Amino acid sequence: MSVRRRLTALSFFPAFLPPSSGGELRYYHVHKQLGRHYEVAMVSPTNPFIPPETVIIGDGVVEHRIPKSWRHVFLQRLFDRFAGFPECSAVIVSLAAYAERRYKAIVDELCERSDIVVHEFPFLAPHARKRDGQLLVYDAHNVEFDLQRGMLKGPLGRVLSRHVKRLEAVLCRDADVIFATSDEDRRRLIELYRVSPDKIFVAPNGVDVGAVPCVSDIEREQAKRQLGLDGQAVLLFVGSFHPPNIEAVDALIAAVAPRMPDAFVVVAGSVTRAIAPERMPPNVICLGRISDEAKARLLSATDVALNPMLSGSGTNLKMIEYLAAGVPVVATPVGARGLDVVSGEHAIVVPIDEFPVAIGRLLADGALRARLAAGGRRLAEERYDWGRIVDAMHGVIEAALAGIEGRSLATGPRLSS
Repeated sequence: MSVRRRLTALSFFPAFLPPSSGGELRYYHVHKQLGRHYEVAMVSPTNPFIPPETVIIGDGVVEHRIPKSWRHVFLQRLFDRFAGFPECSAVIVSLAAYAERRYKAIVDELCERSDIVVHEFPFLAPHARKRDGQLLVYDAHNVEFDLQRGMLKGPLGRVLSRHVKRLEAVLCRDADVIFATSDEDRRRLIELYRVSPDKIFVAPNGVDVGAVPCVSDIEREQAKRQLGLDGQAVLLFVGSFHPPNIEAVDALIAAVAPRMPDAFVVVAGSVTRAIAPERMPPNVICLGRISDEAKARLLSATDVALNPMLSGSGTNLKMIEYLAAGVPVVATPVGARGLDVVSGEHAIVVPIDEFPVAIGRLLADGALRARLAAGGRRLAEERYDWGRIVDAMHGVIEAALAGIEGRSLATGPRLSS
């Protein structure tokens, strides 16, 4: 039996289960699936002032969670007081990591004996640089410079955004393989950092399609009764506490909910922390963070899923989950970005001010709902199942390893799945 290659993956957050954000979902599923091919060690900063943890993610996949220190807490309080950024945990991890000896020692030990090192984001790039004979991979969840400069405002924000750009530029230069989540991000990374097109591939975000059941109309009505939501249409938005999601829920409350008084607008996820109670229309229901089981029950009771995103980078995992669940979706063009979604075939894609008309049309047309539900599910099965996506990523990684070892390297502009 041959010895499996070793892979070390670095992220600025852990692969918590159940995942609470799109980033956690990708980090968890990509490396759990890569565990079918490699011995995977994940290294992740976690909550401060707790003991270190070693967590078994799957067969051959172990995560080392290193607690954050007083440096992270100090920087967070400093930025909260003087900058007021909506979210800056990634930059804080990047700045603090230079002095984190425990973290550096574990990273150095694991990377020293790894055949492959994967950076999930650029923030920790200085702590696992390119080594001779080792494959360096950048799994770009976003074009991180674009995302961060949209969140980090003011003079300090500009300085920190330039710091992120420098890290991302170095990682794009040194990486043997880069995975982008969409064609748009691939083009932007090539343009921004002059990346060689033959080393950057599209590996979209995905979903575990087999774990997401579709329900019939009768089952949907039963689910609505069980949740106390019967008698009215149920419209659903799910989001983490992330600035683009906060912007989206603000638009949902201002532009959609007041014009849909006969529907329940259900908002789930930690994004609800950003909603002031006095701003909430009477038909909006805020559930906060929910478990995967609760989310599945909620999707079973949903008539129309909403994705009113107005900004962001990468692809939206919530959009793929909606499609996989066989729920008709109304999304903005930004919400559907990076996905092979055809409006009218897989979802309805319209600007935010057209959401009420599109939702009303869907609610009045059962045949259209059924067609979009079936088309969305089919698209998720064919293009966005995690198993297929990671199998294709594995093929690219193996070809790149063969190139490092002196054999021919076959590359192409798009990862097929």
